[in-house]
Amino acid sequence: MRRYFFVLFIITIPLIVSSQVWKRNRAELIFGGGATNFLGDLGGANRIGTHGFRDFDVPAIRFVTNLGYLYKLSKKVHVQTDLYYARLGGDDNYTKELFRNNRNLHFRSPVYELTGKIMYSIGRERPGHIYNLRGVRGMSNIQVYTYFFAGFGVFYFNPKAKYTDGKWHALQPLCTEGQTLYATRKKYHRVQPAIPIGMGFRYLLSPKWLIGIEYTLQYAPTDYIDDCSTTYAVPELVASAKGDMAAYFSNPPNNHPEIVWSTRPNQERGNPRDKDAFMFMVLSLRYRIPYSQHFLGIPKF
Repeated sequence: MRRYFFVLFIITIPLIVSSQVWKRNRAELIFGGGATNFLGDLGGANRIGTHGFRDFDVPAIRFVTNLGYLYKLSKKVHVQTDLYYARLGGDDNYTKELFRNNRNLHFRSPVYELTGKIMYSIGRERPGHIYNLRGVRGMSNIQVYTYFFAGFGVFYFNPKAKYTDGKWHALQPLCTEGQTLYATRKKYHRVQPAIPIGMGFRYLLSPKWLIGIEYTLQYAPTDYIDDCSTTYAVPELVASAKGDMAAYFSNPPNNHPEIVWSTRPNQERGNPRDKDAFMFMVLSLRYRIPYSQHFLGIPKF
């Protein structure tokens, strides 16, 4: 009987150790960089605009960097905070869709974002993964972990466009759609909330280092990341209140003079029914903070 208990004890040791692995590796520092794409009124695919992935615009790809911190609440549930710096851009000259191309608007904008998200991880870490034990083979030695997440963030943006003087000018102060000039149109705020959702993969390189790739789709409650949302304003009104440069950005020279009627006052300039979105694809290097160096996942400095 003792022999059976001894065998049972030996069998359960890996399970006990495995269940505690996450507690010894609860915190990670994250350094990342990658690509962004804007999903809004400007540019987009060669079709009527959408605010989903099918409106992905290759020429509008820009860069993103981030610094993050992850803490494991349990084996499968983690929380992560990220600070992003990114660039977004869009240009109607990138699309062959007739009316968008004719509109001839463009923009670029920095994005500074602070995000918190909760993550659910699929699979669990095994001792063979952490220590690369000899003889561990097959699926149990695969070191890729998949996770899904959702969260909340706050970001700052500042859309700019290039004028005939060759310089880039901030668009929000110019009220290009008649903000403050019409009683029904207020100036938009350049600090907005965001709802990030997405998924990622992490690959264990060593007991302390991982690499990962993460896709995030950011939904925003604003339609003005590209300074385009509603209808064309009366150009004379914009010029008298904000100057000739504002009137120029309000309605630049059209690419197709035969349909110039589509850019007259009160015609559709943007689609206010669909809010803006943008995506991040980030490749990251992750460092596991040794247990002795943190308390509740917070590093000691």
